[in-house]
Amino acid sequence: VKITKNIRVKSRGEYRRNHCSVPPYWLSVKKASVDTSLLQDVTKIKVVSHCKDSKANNDYLIKEFLAYKIYNIITGNSFKVRLLKIEYIDVGRKNKISSHYAFMIEPEKLLVERLHAYALKLDKVKYSQTDSTITTIMSMFQYMIGNTDYSVSGRHNLKLLTLKDYTKPGLVPIPYDFDFAGLVNTYYARPSEKIFIKSVTERYFYGMCRSNEQYNRVLDLFREKHDEIFEMIETFEHIDKKNRKYVLSYLEEFYEEIESPKFIKNHIWISCEKNYLLKN
Repeated sequence: VKITKNIRVKSRGEYRRNHCSVPPYWLSVKKASVDTSLLQDVTKIKVVSHCKDSKANNDYLIKEFLAYKIYNIITGNSFKVRLLKIEYIDVGRKNKISSHYAFMIEPEKLLVERLHAYALKLDKVKYSQTDSTITTIMSMFQYMIGNTDYSVSGRHNLKLLTLKDYTKPGLVPIPYDFDFAGLVNTYYARPSEKIFIKSVTERYFYGMCRSNEQYNRVLDLFREKHDEIFEMIETFEHIDKKNRKYVLSYLEEFYEEIESPKFIKNHIWISCEKNYLLKN
């Protein structure tokens, strides 16, 4: 993919505004010279690109891409992504050419059609209105990758869907934007001051309290996906040895934690009780 543009634009998010040159952008496919039949009537696709012209920022992007792929393995209630290699021609700097990784995110229209759902644009949603199991899976995944930069009630960094199947009334949260996760560990990521952790690499469960039985069922799902997740990362050819080692080590810490007999008591309940007070 080749893109010609002046890349001196606003950045991605509050912490990124003074540091980034290329925020996420929309790629128009309305008049693309490629087959777009599978896109139906979608005319644009969101592209997440690098922040700065450096290896570190390309590494961040690759790790965030892997976060999406991990969640794809855990559940189909997730955004699909496609990795790109883009050549940028900066018309603001004498047509300087640079090549960077990026990834496309599944358009919302295709997501809701795939999941037989409707997108819900409503803030201040209560956790009790969401599907209990799906939301717990989502919260455990966020714990797994070390991310607390999301909110159900404010629809922050997630979409809320309502299924067309009236027998399943619970709302379905679909998370996105994982660059504040410990798994990615960007230099600009900061933990929320509300949850008393010093670094984004420190895990904190940001979900609501459920029964131990439900937590154990969700943890069993993560255990079942262990080999598939690790095989995907070990065979992913677009990450270097150092970052592959970091990602595998960070995830292995999670899997070692959940094998502790006191994991739910010491890492989940102690947090979810505080979260109830923070979010209510």
